[in-house]
Amino acid sequence: LQRILGELGNILPHDSASIMLYNEEDRTVTIAAETGDDPSASGRVAIPLNEVRGVREVLVAGKPVVINDCLTDPRWRAVPGSTTRAWLG
Repeated sequence: LQRILGELGNILPHDSASIMLYNEEDRTVTIAAETGDDPSASGRVAIPLNEVRGVREVLVAGKPVVINDCLTDPRWRAVPGSTTRAWLG
């Protein structure tokens, strides 16, 4: 998974990225791999799907979701210390 994130940087410049795995039974996501300096996911094992609205939207809609401004978009819940300004899922 780290290799995938490394290759992603070659085609889509970014400050941080992660690969999340969805557990349908528990309705949670787990960060399986990540890059960057954003500490927002540190120490989180299983994140309830209702806490990550962008990810939930991707799963429900079955298509990519772009949040252009994480500071103002209601789908994004900022975590203290996070530097995320935009999100693609």
